[in-house]
Amino acid sequence: EKMILQELPYIPKPYRSDEIIVKIEASTVTLQDCMIRRGKWYEMQPLPFVPGSDFVGIILEMGHVAAAKSPHRLGDKVA
Repeated sequence: EKMILQELPYIPKPYRSDEIIVKIEASTVTLQDCMIRRGKWYEMQPLPFVPGSDFVGIILEMGHVAAAKSPHRLGDKVA
């Protein structure tokens, strides 16, 4: 089985008001990610699973609750 890197042709909007949309610039695939895909991790995530718990990116969109409560702003780099 192969993992596929997929870029969206659009910037999604936050689904909920407390969500933040981040454009991922770099990400890792860790042992945890691989073991979850194999169904062998002690804290299983529901499938389908999006790997990459470690990332660096730029904030593109923020829901209104996230914007009010977060110290981050649009354009901030986050890790």
